[in-house]
Amino acid sequence: MSLPVGSTAITGWASVGDTLAWIGTGNPWGLSANDGARFLDLTDFAAGAPFGGVVQTVATSPGASYVLSFDLGSSPSGDVRTRSPRARPAPRRPSRAR
Repeated sequence: MSLPVGSTAITGWASVGDTLAWIGTGNPWGLSANDGARFLDLTDFAAGAPFGGVVQTVATSPGASYVLSFDLGSSPSGDVRTRSPRARPAPRRPSRAR
C-alpha cells in the first residue's frame, strides 16, 4: 500500500517528504518486519531517492529523560550505505504575555 505525504493511516504517525510503501507479510521480496506485521519502504518501491519519512509527536516533560527506539534496515539487494535517522524536538512555542 502506498501512503501519500500527509497520510495518517499508521495510527499516531504522519508521512512526510515523499510517498512511502507500507508493506505487509507475504510480499514478493520475502521481507518481514522485525516486530509486527508491517514495515515501511521509504522509497515507495523505487530503487532510490526521493525518500519519504514519518513523524510522530511524543508528549514530554521538562527535565525528564526518554529513550526512543526503532529498527532500521536496508534491502540486501539494494543500496546498503549507512543511514542516519534522527529524532529532534519540535520548535519551542513562544509563551504569551499576560
